[in-house]
Amino acid sequence: MEKHLPEAQLHLLGMRDIINYIWAALIYGNQVYENRVIVGLLESVRESPISLAEALERFP
Repeated sequence: MEKHLPEAQLHLLGMRDIINYIWAALIYGNQVYENRVIVGLLESVRESPISLAEALERFP
């Protein structure tokens, strides 16, 4: 778990986003770094055009 959050460097807004990201990382495991769709969605969160909640709704 400790490896996921520091590497994320996302635009997380508050405790809910942090918890949701941690749960997604636990559920999806390495796919968070390997799945093209997930990586693209998280990049959009990083650049701030979409929120983490919006990205999670689009996860495969």
